[in-house]
Amino acid sequence: MLVNALRGLALGLILCGLLQVSRQWSVCWLLPLWILSTLAFYFIFPYRRITAKDVTTWIDQHCPEMEDSSALLLEPAPAGLAALQADKVGNVLEGLHVPAPLGHALRSALLLAGGSLLVLVMMWYVSSRQVPAGANHTAAAGAPAPRPAGIAAVQVMVEAPAYTRQGKTTQADFDLKVPAGSHVQWMLRTDKPTAQLALRFNDSLEVPLQTKDSVHWQLERVVQLPGFYQVKLHGVLSALYKLEVIRDQPPQVEITAPAAYTLIDYGQPPQVQLQARLEDDYGLQKATLFVTVASGSGEAVKFRDLQFPLPLQPGARQAGATKLLSLRAFNMQPGDELYCYISAADALHQEARSERAMIVWQDTAQLMKLEGMTNGVDLKPAFFRSERQIIIETEQLLRDKDTISLQHFQEKSSDLGMDQKLLRLRYGQFLGEEAEEGTEHREALDALNNPADFSNAAKILDLVTDKHDNAEDATFFDPKTKAQLKATLTEMWNAELRLRTYDPAGALPFAYKALRMLKDLQQQSRAYVAKTGAKLAPLKPEKRLTGELGKIAGPLTERDIRNLNPDTLYRISLGLLEQWRDGQAPDGHQQQLLQRAGIQLATQAVRDPGGYLPAVAALRRMLATGPSAMDLQVAERALQQLVPVPPFQPYRRPQVVDMNLSKTYFEQLKEGKNK
Repeated sequence: MLVNALRGLALGLILCGLLQVSRQWSVCWLLPLWILSTLAFYFIFPYRRITAKDVTTWIDQHCPEMEDSSALLLEPAPAGLAALQADKVGNVLEGLHVPAPLGHALRSALLLAGGSLLVLVMMWYVSSRQVPAGANHTAAAGAPAPRPAGIAAVQVMVEAPAYTRQGKTTQADFDLKVPAGSHVQWMLRTDKPTAQLALRFNDSLEVPLQTKDSVHWQLERVVQLPGFYQVKLHGVLSALYKLEVIRDQPPQVEITAPAAYTLIDYGQPPQVQLQARLEDDYGLQKATLFVTVASGSGEAVKFRDLQFPLPLQPGARQAGATKLLSLRAFNMQPGDELYCYISAADALHQEARSERAMIVWQDTAQLMKLEGMTNGVDLKPAFFRSERQIIIETEQLLRDKDTISLQHFQEKSSDLGMDQKLLRLRYGQFLGEEAEEGTEHREALDALNNPADFSNAAKILDLVTDKHDNAEDATFFDPKTKAQLKATLTEMWNAELRLRTYDPAGALPFAYKALRMLKDLQQQSRAYVAKTGAKLAPLKPEKRLTGELGKIAGPLTERDIRNLNPDTLYRISLGLLEQWRDGQAPDGHQQQLLQRAGIQLATQAVRDPGGYLPAVAALRRMLATGPSAMDLQVAERALQQLVPVPPFQPYRRPQVVDMNLSKTYFEQLKEGKNK
């Protein structure tokens, strides 16, 4: 039982320490934890159920002199050899020195309990010098702030604005967290008649309370901005109380489908499914779809604006909107463009809109025009334009499908596939790719039939060798143009595949896409950018590679502390608090700096009372009564949040020891130049 009690004490100490550090539990929980842990070990290690057989087994394991015969001593009347062996081990047992069975377990339990006690003391010491991570929000998450002296009771009634749909609430705490525009009514009762009672807001505005009997006081106020306030009674100010305001956020609108740019190509239905997600913190009021249709081209472009209300349940915090956009319903023609976005409003009439989505209906008739195909700046070879003729003949084949035989239809489709293949092969050769067939090599070998060229190895190599390293054979296209040309090759291959398999209708979308990509390349070729010479500063050859850094000025290190900006004030205040932590109290001038830092913190507390009001109170207490570990931690944490992250500054890296090789190299370089 003692071993289990020591083990339970060790476990109880560890649990008590962890709970005291993480949850701030009292040390008084040690006793119930000890009892529970001891009971747990009592059932885990049942020493109470040890039998005589267990004892003889333990003796046989630890005493080889017993020759594994201790169990014979438990038999009532052994006979034969068993009796002789029992007499032998009985005589050995009388003079046998048996170690304590639980000695090792007892020592282990004592060491474990002592180590746990030491760990508990260290954890308590460390936690006493630190502030919990949520110290800045203790008042919001923990117990309510204490009432000032002389106030017997307090009741605050908050009537939230209508757009929140929250109604009225009542609390007995001075710390407030209310929606913007709430009507707040303070009702205070003093313990004795008082001549005057007031609330001081943000260290500036003092508002007196109204009373009828000098005991019950009342004040009504509409709260729009965050801050803090104090109760002023008999000329004495109370602690700081938070006045947090929850602002209504505008709605969030996001179009999930379609994408920001959608192209309706040949063969695709001229319609798009619009899907959007809408959210608001207090509820949505309405949602509207705005559509703009652009028709025409050049200076004859016309715009039409349309609006469509979207079905929405008023007051819903989350909603989804869907609508089928049929381009024909908007009287759109191929080549027109549609722009749309969704606007949503909440109950406070705050509006927000989504990103704009663009839908383009591709005009295949424009792809078939010869306009711009013969401009002088076009760098693309003429055989690309035969793609248009392949499309025309494919469409004609589809129109004649019902009037011709199946064999003729398949032959014509296969011929078109062959034309597409020839175009693709020429395109691949233009990019430097190899031909699929060896006709060129056979023609080159036929050119060697002249007997005069017998044993002319140079001519043979010249005719049959691929000269990929010849600069004249290289293309001068930029990588973007090459990538688009390769994509065109892929579309041509897809069109050829379907033409060869007698599916001309399936080949048309790929052929149109290939033609459109070629048209885009022709439009890009019209761009002309004049080259201009770059004016660079003249170099001084005598100073190159010298490694002289003497004339490079270092950054300024002097600091004018007469007119401190807030960032510098925060950094100096952090240093003063660190010195104060080490025992060096600030003098009069340093206390003035800390007071100025407290004013800046109070300004921040007006905007965010939950984050900075505890730091303002902590800094004021330190200047009035002296520092404490918790107040120092709270003030330092708030000041560190206000200090901006310094920008990256260039610095000189530490030089690696190179046995003066670099110095010798530069010296030799200088001597060589001087010579």
